[in-house]
Amino acid sequence: MSMLKQRLFTSLVLIPPVLLAIYGLPAGWFGLACLILILVAALEWSRLIGNRHRWEHGLFLILVLLTMFLSTALWMLDVYWIMALGFWGLMLVAIVGYPHSQRRWSAPLALWIIGMILLALAWSALIEIRFHTLGREFILYLLLLVWAADIGAYVTGKLYGKHKLIPQVSPGKTIEGAIGGMLASLVIAVIAKSWIFSSLGWLSWLMLAVLISVVSIVGDLLISMIKRQAGVKDSGRLLPGHGGLLDRIDSLLAAAPIFVLGYGFFQP
Repeated sequence: MSMLKQRLFTSLVLIPPVLLAIYGLPAGWFGLACLILILVAALEWSRLIGNRHRWEHGLFLILVLLTMFLSTALWMLDVYWIMALGFWGLMLVAIVGYPHSQRRWSAPLALWIIGMILLALAWSALIEIRFHTLGREFILYLLLLVWAADIGAYVTGKLYGKHKLIPQVSPGKTIEGAIGGMLASLVIAVIAKSWIFSSLGWLSWLMLAVLISVVSIVGDLLISMIKRQAGVKDSGRLLPGHGGLLDRIDSLLAAAPIFVLGYGFFQP
């Protein structure tokens, strides 16, 4: 089975449980399901950054859990947005400046902190979205935006890609691919506008879709940069054709908190 066919097969297998989690689980149970997935991703991160002993993995998981619940509390204090924007701003600087930026973030303690914040922000954002009045619809919409950006970028990059985006981090990504992913996300946004009955106007709705498309690339590039630092191709072997869970949800990790912030910012 070719790599592309294997990836498509895995994606098709994953769709039913994802839909079941979104529409079949109450918000609390959905949060628990996301928590389990985040802990699996945390274990992959722990291995990527060089932790070898069980006590190191265990300590990292405990610290991720504590950071997750702390980030949820920060929502109530209205300082989450500062943390989210600050974190992803720093990550973008690190990605653009790679490999020279390596000396600033590659220390073991820095990698522990980056992983804790990355995973905690995504989990609390997913919970915040799910508890929205249109939580189920927004979760599905966010997933479709991220998937469309990923597929659109892959197909466009393969067909028309000539100019590298950030070759020192991910040689396969192109500017043309990024534009293709953005256009694919816009198509999803146009289709979803009448379905979700958003209070946002058309301009704000489309701007949010473009923002999510761009941010999803940043999430993808961050995990690519960490894997390049670790000298591995995939974050794990959990999903045939995709690698590890981090390989599959890298874009979502960045997109979820920015979706919450963007939606709140663009609302009238």
